[in-house]
Amino acid sequence: MPLKTVDATVSNFNQVFENFKSEAPKNQINLLFLADKDPFTSLSWCPDCVRAEPVIYKKLEASSSDVALLRAFVGDRPTWRNPSHPWRVDARFNLKGVPTLMRWENDTVEGRLEDTHRPLSITARSPSPEFRRRAIINALQSGCPPVVAAEDQEGDWAAVSVLKQRS
Repeated sequence: MPLKTVDATVSNFNQVFENFKSEAPKNQINLLFLADKDPFTSLSWCPDCVRAEPVIYKKLEASSSDVALLRAFVGDRPTWRNPSHPWRVDARFNLKGVPTLMRWENDTVEGRLEDTHRPLSITARSPSPEFRRRAIINALQSGCPPVVAAEDQEGDWAAVSVLKQRS
């Protein structure tokens, strides 16, 4: 199914988010919080975001549902590091790290995949079956839901599956 994507920044998020929710009521709504790209290099300052983005997009695009994705850019590194960053203190999101992917349903976060799930969610390709086995064991021991460990045929982690778990 096609993936509908809309971008927002800290300064325009509330308006964009309200419009997004009203325009996509039948879609599966997801929020992806990411680091901004450096205006001089066009590269994100967050290496985890760079690695996670293509995997997340691929999994959302492969969904059998209509999926809507709001990409919310947290700002530059100093802005994000501020403990009073709006999305860190907003009780709806309680953002702790980037990248963070959330499923939004019934005006609340119904599932989240965040930086704490890094052993599986931020890996595009694993070098060997032994590495994957160790990563799955480590993730399960750290409390990650088992569904995170699913892989597709190319060896990419199906990290988005964790969104079926309530946070």
